[in-house]
Amino acid sequence: TMETVRCGVPSVITPFHSEQESNARRLEHSGAAMVLLPGEGPLEPVPGRWKGGRFVTLIRRRGDLSPDRLRQAINTVLADGRYRANAQRLQRALSAYDGPARAADLVETILTKF
Repeated sequence: TMETVRCGVPSVITPFHSEQESNARRLEHSGAAMVLLPGEGPLEPVPGRWKGGRFVTLIRRRGDLSPDRLRQAINTVLADGRYRANAQRLQRALSAYDGPARAADLVETILTKF
């Protein structure tokens, strides 16, 4: 999702797990994307492990997304200029943060305190 914001392009997002859906909904709320669920089935918990410990993510195991639904969503997003305008608005806001320079400044500030 951040790559689409960085590039200023509108999106059709088909999230398959809860984190993807929450990020996609933020873009949709901003008017820069359309969320198209891959299916109507419930989210199911899937446990996992990583170095930091155990976790659980929620995923949709089954999908019924048809090519026609996907094509219609893409055509809608491409035809409605508001999606592109909102994506470009987010792009400008993101570039105004100047993330790399701010990160370097924060690291230098932390290092000079110790």
